Amino acid sequence: MARKLKVGDLIETTPVRTVVRLSDLSDRERATELLEGFLVTEDAARVLESFLGAVERGEGGGFFLQGNFGSGKSHTLAVLARALSDPEAASVLGRRLGRRLDLPPVFTVAISLVEHDARERLEDIVADALTEAWREFGGPPLVKEVDRRLLSEIRTRLEEDHLSELKTFLKEKKLKPEKLFSPAGIPFLSELVLRLDLPYRITTPRKKLWDNLRKHLGAGAAVILMDELSEFLRSKADAASFQEDIRYLQFLGERAAGEPLLVLATLQEWIEETGELKQETFQKIKDRYPVRFRLSGRHVEELVTKRLVRKKKGAEKRILEIWNDLSEAFGETGFPAEKFTELYPVHPGTLRLLDNLRPLFSQSRGIVDFIHYRIAGDPVRGIPGMLEEPAATLLTADHIFDHFEFRIREIAVYRPYVETVYRYFVREAERIFPDEKTRLFALRALKVLILSELSPEEKKPTCRDLTRLLVNSVTDLDPEANYDFVIDVLSRMEREGAYLERIAGPRAHDDVFRIRPQADLGVLLKRKTREAAERLNLGDPRLTAELVPLLEEGYLPLARFSADRGFPVTVRWQGTRRRTDVYLCHLASLTPEDTAARREEIESGAVDMVLVLGAPLDRFEGDPLMRLLLDVPDDLPLAFWSPAPPDDFDAVRDSLARLLLRAELRGEETVAAARLLKG
Repeated sequence: MARKLKVGDLIETTPVRTVVRLSDLSDRERATELLEGFLVTEDAARVLESFLGAVERGEGGGFFLQGNFGSGKSHTLAVLARALSDPEAASVLGRRLGRRLDLPPVFTVAISLVEHDARERLEDIVADALTEAWREFGGPPLVKEVDRRLLSEIRTRLEEDHLSELKTFLKEKKLKPEKLFSPAGIPFLSELVLRLDLPYRITTPRKKLWDNLRKHLGAGAAVILMDELSEFLRSKADAASFQEDIRYLQFLGERAAGEPLLVLATLQEWIEETGELKQETFQKIKDRYPVRFRLSGRHVEELVTKRLVRKKKGAEKRILEIWNDLSEAFGETGFPAEKFTELYPVHPGTLRLLDNLRPLFSQSRGIVDFIHYRIAGDPVRGIPGMLEEPAATLLTADHIFDHFEFRIREIAVYRPYVETVYRYFVREAERIFPDEKTRLFALRALKVLILSELSPEEKKPTCRDLTRLLVNSVTDLDPEANYDFVIDVLSRMEREGAYLERIAGPRAHDDVFRIRPQADLGVLLKRKTREAAERLNLGDPRLTAELVPLLEEGYLPLARFSADRGFPVTVRWQGTRRRTDVYLCHLASLTPEDTAARREEIESGAVDMVLVLGAPLDRFEGDPLMRLLLDVPDDLPLAFWSPAPPDDFDAVRDSLARLLLRAELRGEETVAAARLLKG
């Protein structure tokens, strides 16, 4: 019964967003979506429990959250900011964590550093974000103090040298000059100064600004969230600006240690790896940011079971029936029924391979994109999806190759697996496998073999493993027949193709096939030459057209003989010099008109004799030639010579095969073709 169902009858997919920015918090609908779509993994739970626990206890401190690109750092920061600023969101997050959050009112500043120019100072960015957030928080004015003489100097410079840009900026921001050049307009003025690259720094004594904030907050907590700190620091143009930002980071850590201020910054790499830090400075940063979290991104199974796929009511029973069918087809599946039911329609082996290939992708972000869109489909990218497929259809490992092929091509060391190996078998598949279904399966198996070579896991899949990974069943009656089919397909690819190496296993179906992009050129050339030669026969006109022009011996200058124009040869006959025209042609193609033309040539006195030389490998019956001879008078010096076929036809055929192969390779603009031509 399960076979009649569709995948979409058993599961449904949930909306996903693979790119999260802190700026999404400004849109309430998006902010709610971020919270609802957040997966509380073990790593994420540890970060949230520790950080929110410190907020509840009124503690301060510096925190770093490190994780590779796409591991979920920005999403975690966005959820924190949402929960700290909205009691309802905090209640939702608490339920996800399995406890009640008792958070005091918190003043929260969320800063996405990726949206700022590397020329900006970290201190200015934080100060501007702080004053703006404080204004939205509803607190009394928190003004950045600045020397009014500096404001007057900047105004004079702008009005004298950059009046047009000043007017444009005022119109863009809907400001009046009085507002721009007042303390309240300092954030805008700082932006204009940076835009025009003017040599001014509009700053407020940092201690005074934070003292002012603390005075208004009283015992209340403040939280500073900074996303992409390491990328911002790494992009600094010089060591001086880098060190200046590091010193400000140190200042924030010192403030946080003595009051209810929590600073959390995300890093793609640890802070000491972003630039050159003196040992003393590094130690100070380490002391002031003692808590370091790390998001490993190793939660692929949780993504599937808790976030990306939802089972419909009653689906478990039907999914279990599919697992039973697989057990009958393969003897054993290699994974328990419970695991299969949890992950359906994702094959458990697909997730394992995904996890091993994690460095290839954008961590969990790329994996989320793969799982969601391969199941739900994406018309824009031409991904059909699986929801309308029969219920027994699984998301198998070969789809990883399809989804990330562009990424594999981008990495130089992996590119030959696609450009050389995969493209070779795409071209040769029809020759090796005339049956379309077998051909398609062979390419699926090749994709998994390529992915296994890219995986750091030392154990490579056996033929038995491949059969289960691809759930390829040619019969439900005999599991061994399914394994036999796969080993037969791979054996033919190894025997009749290239780049595959077979390693015998200890038992039947345990053989392993490895891919070697740097295949032995001699072996490959011999194989391709043999294939080309097998397509030639004795009557192939190319044997004459291609090979004869290469023969130019003094006693037999075949390259100069032609069927269109006789080649003059002077010979001695009965003591006199006689002119003879020699023609080279296919005797089977001669007509009475051709014979008449040669006869007229002799009778007119233009030549003394004519010799018509048949192609060395011409193949014809004797009757056509006999009919031509009947039209030739006995006393007419016109002769036909039909050479016997060569004793070693295979050598002649191989020579032509090499010529044809060389021409074929010259037409291919691939690295593999160039290597073969050179070899």
